[in-house]
Amino acid sequence: MAARWAAVVGACAALVTSTVADLTGQLCTDSPEQRWKLGSDGALQGTGAAGGPLQCLTAGAHESAGIALSLKPCGSPLTAEQKWEITAESFLVLSAQKAMCVNLEGYGKTPGTTVWGYAGCSTAVCKGNCDWHAVNASGSGFSHLQNKGSRLCLDSKGAPPPPPPPSPMPPMRTCAPDSPPAG
Repeated sequence: MAARWAAVVGACAALVTSTVADLTGQLCTDSPEQRWKLGSDGALQGTGAAGGPLQCLTAGAHESAGIALSLKPCGSPLTAEQKWEITAESFLVLSAQKAMCVNLEGYGKTPGTTVWGYAGCSTAVCKGNCDWHAVNASGSGFSHLQNKGSRLCLDSKGAPPPPPPPSPMPPMRTCAPDSPPAG
């Protein structure tokens, strides 16, 4: 029993700590997942998968090499994790932590490359994978954010959702007089 419980707890912990890439670099298309608007308040809004409601790019939990990025409902007021700006170098940086920028993992040039938050943005280090510029702007203020080095666009489709949690443990049997373990 204790071993089974430990396995369930371990599986749940693995689900909590595993990351899903919510943002990737993809070939530029006219899809809702690639439309972004940087507001004067610092909100970088995107529509997310299937053109859903506007959400804000949000810096997540710190991991070993940076931070996870995802789209989440915009705070009112915005949280520090939801305020962004584009620097003179075309780096998309977190306003509260100017050294934290949106980065293509491993200098990626392949569609599907994970986009994450990298601490340590500088022109000497980034070498193109942190450079983003707006292209194909529409009248509504939305545009694509295209990486200068790879020509990939910031895309919020993300990876497939994580697998469902493990099924619950079977009901425990009691030692009631008429139960199988009673003897």
